[in-house]
Amino acid sequence: MPVFLYKFYFFDKYIDKCGFCDIHRSMSMIKDFYEDTMDKICISREYVRKLPYIMGFKTTHWCWYSCAHCLESCGPNMPKEYIPADVIKGYINQAIKDPKFGKELIFTGGEIFSAYYNHDTKYVKELLDCGLSHGCGVDIKTNAGWATKTNKYREQIICDLADVLTRYSPGKINVSPLQISLSLDRYHADCINKNAQLISDLSRAQSNSTCMIHISTFDKDMPMFAELIKKLNKDGNRITELELVGGGNQIFYAINDRVLVYCSSAQLNKHGRANNLEDAVPVEMPQFKFLTRDKRPQIIMAFDSFGNVMLGENTGRKIHAPWRDRNKNPRDLPAIRRDLVRSAQYEDLRLYIRNLIPGLSK
Repeated sequence: MPVFLYKFYFFDKYIDKCGFCDIHRSMSMIKDFYEDTMDKICISREYVRKLPYIMGFKTTHWCWYSCAHCLESCGPNMPKEYIPADVIKGYINQAIKDPKFGKELIFTGGEIFSAYYNHDTKYVKELLDCGLSHGCGVDIKTNAGWATKTNKYREQIICDLADVLTRYSPGKINVSPLQISLSLDRYHADCINKNAQLISDLSRAQSNSTCMIHISTFDKDMPMFAELIKKLNKDGNRITELELVGGGNQIFYAINDRVLVYCSSAQLNKHGRANNLEDAVPVEMPQFKFLTRDKRPQIIMAFDSFGNVMLGENTGRKIHAPWRDRNKNPRDLPAIRRDLVRSAQYEDLRLYIRNLIPGLSK
């Protein structure tokens, strides 16, 4: 045996006795020590690294409306561009393999159903199929601007939604894993009539599972929900008031025994065009408002059509990372999550320094 190999052999035996021969294990221990130490210093970093997450896709910034309260400043002047379906499906397929993924998806915009007009009539159904086929709970958000009797794609959209509801029927528990969220507020023109039309259409469509419809409004616009129920009743729908077991104090309305409607409200936050509204409320440190309000805390990872991933709802400065690389190709999900951890660490340290030095600009 050559001398250098002889010495290396016995050196290896020596460090093996000391417990350091496994270099990978040693590096892993150092990494774990670093991660744990930084987690103690940067609390939100620990949340981002360890808590379960759900994914939301702001598929486009194009919308029929140009609402004064829009947090994303969406409208008809925005590009008619959409996150490609293959990109979204790729991220869902990657997330499914991650034990930290909470198996919940949100599809929104802008107006996601504008894809029927500007992009691809199969786009929405393709995304719903991908999420539901993996056993995810799916919430698709719309302002129902398309839900008028004169709209050329209304019937196709309703048929597609009914088909999805039928094919992913949950069996004995008859409530579908697909939820449809509708905007109801003073900023969306004629929204009571449009929401009533959509709800009526879905309740009469042929499907073998019950669709959950969430009405989203602002605190000051809450009376509009009662007007919506009156409109549904006036249009000849059979309405039953329910209080479901485990639903807290939430009241549900069964429409024609096919649709369950409920409502929630929130304050209007300042951001985007809403910065100009007097009744909008400023959000303090929005970069740290990234957890869901459910009993089980989860992080919302929101992908947008401009190539960004942000944590939390759309209210100002955010912990963020790009989902596209310099060549405009989608990055791997683990790399994005690592960058989000670094961004959270930066925001934590930035806040610490800002509090440490009085008068430092925000």
